[in-house]
Amino acid sequence: MMRVSKAQFAGGVVVGVVGASLIGVGGMAFAQTQRAQPVERDAQVRVGTYTPQTAFSQYRGADAINERAERLQIEMQEAQQGGDQQRMMELQSEMQQLQMAQQQIVERFFAEVERAVPEVAREAGVSVFAVEIVYTAAELGEPMDLTPQVVERINKNAD
Repeated sequence: MMRVSKAQFAGGVVVGVVGASLIGVGGMAFAQTQRAQPVERDAQVRVGTYTPQTAFSQYRGADAINERAERLQIEMQEAQQGGDQQRMMELQSEMQQLQMAQQQIVERFFAEVERAVPEVAREAGVSVFAVEIVYTAAELGEPMDLTPQVVERINKNAD
């Protein structure tokens, strides 16, 4: 995560999107970087954030595959209870293929988020956009949760 010192803040140099933010969903992490944008010296610095897990759970690109994963798990339980080893092997193979497809969806999700963040930040008037904010100085105010805007933008792009 790119850090801004008080001297940099006072001098009017603040990044538009946090450089090298680490974001993750389901145990997976990806680095996301954006070009820093200068902020005018007297401009109010507003901080935006989003929750990747919440955004991913509402990502349209994941709906069909998540439904299929749920059905596969039910079918696997039924095959196991029925002692159908042949069906279990078929379902395990299908589950492996599904996991690869899920990985592609996660990668596509993060690519969509990376494309959406600059517009969402600009529309919300935030100067800094970060996934996790541990501390903000009092003069920066409360961070804005932009999760709904990120979800709306990535779902619009997924259509």
